[in-house]
Amino acid sequence: MADAQSTRDRIAESGHDITFDIGAPPAIPAKNPMPMEWSDGIPRHRQLWEKAEQQHYDPNADIDWSALKRSDFSEDQRVAIAYWFATNSVFENSGTPTFGVGMIKSYEEHIGDATNKMLLTVARDEANHDEMSRRIVQELLPGFPHKFSPSSELESAAHRNLQWIQYTNSKYWTAFKRAFDERRLLTLMSNFAVGEAAASLIYMKTANGTEHPVLNNVLHNIGVDESRHFACFNYMAQHSWGTLTDEEKQTLAKNLKASYLYISVVFGDPKQPFWDLPDGFRPRHELFQQIANDAGLGLLPQEERDELWRKAMLRVKAIGDRYGIPWPRIEELDIDGEDTPISEEDLVVVSF
Repeated sequence: MADAQSTRDRIAESGHDITFDIGAPPAIPAKNPMPMEWSDGIPRHRQLWEKAEQQHYDPNADIDWSALKRSDFSEDQRVAIAYWFATNSVFENSGTPTFGVGMIKSYEEHIGDATNKMLLTVARDEANHDEMSRRIVQELLPGFPHKFSPSSELESAAHRNLQWIQYTNSKYWTAFKRAFDERRLLTLMSNFAVGEAAASLIYMKTANGTEHPVLNNVLHNIGVDESRHFACFNYMAQHSWGTLTDEEKQTLAKNLKASYLYISVVFGDPKQPFWDLPDGFRPRHELFQQIANDAGLGLLPQEERDELWRKAMLRVKAIGDRYGIPWPRIEELDIDGEDTPISEEDLVVVSF
């Protein structure tokens, strides 16, 4: 009470009149991060964000990078492993702006404080994955792929293939940004549950078979992060799929299939129509995977990757069935469903 009285005395002495009504400010336009949002539209994102903070690691300091040396591998193995991690980095690098834009959209739509923060951690994780991949590539094949002059046929093949991977990914950026203006965030990003579910399984299984301790550590970290990312988008799906219109459900079905096509270049054979690549790309791509595997990278046989994809798809399908989401037929995975043709326009929601 004494403090309150003292404050009133100081205000009176200053001559300021705080009883004067200054009026309310104009309304804040829609799609604006203000006013601040401290409630949680998706409450389980709060626990997940706290878990993300507990599991956070420093990609530069928490891995013994001195234990990775060029001399650990033959020349061909260095090229192949660098190619695989550079390919992986295309997606990790793309994920940072993807989820960064998603975080901004979450602020604009006022989905909730925990969702804002959770998307921030997903973007941060993708940057960490990119950093770890970059460090591996730069140790094994310095300068690859941007400041690099190939000195062998194998290096030249790896360089050209990666250029095509980056080019193909780049084609969808403008349309992807436009999609954020045209669609609700939860309907736009919840389909990531499929890719993240598969990624968490495949990265962890790959890590289990990887012989080099540094590569094992990197893949294990990525797998742990991806399992958390799956939980993030799984909760998004459970929160939003019951509110979708029929048109949004049909769009979602295409998005779910597109997710499988998009990431196929990392986890096996790059699939059409997203990966419209020149003749000669696929044999090289397969060769690099074989060489990297012979070097102990731990890549899974295609049959095992497909089985993990199938498991991930069915896990998310169980959620979709609850809300009447038409599931796309994916013959390669022996998953029955609706015939869902995919055009290039349908792919923008999963690229980047």
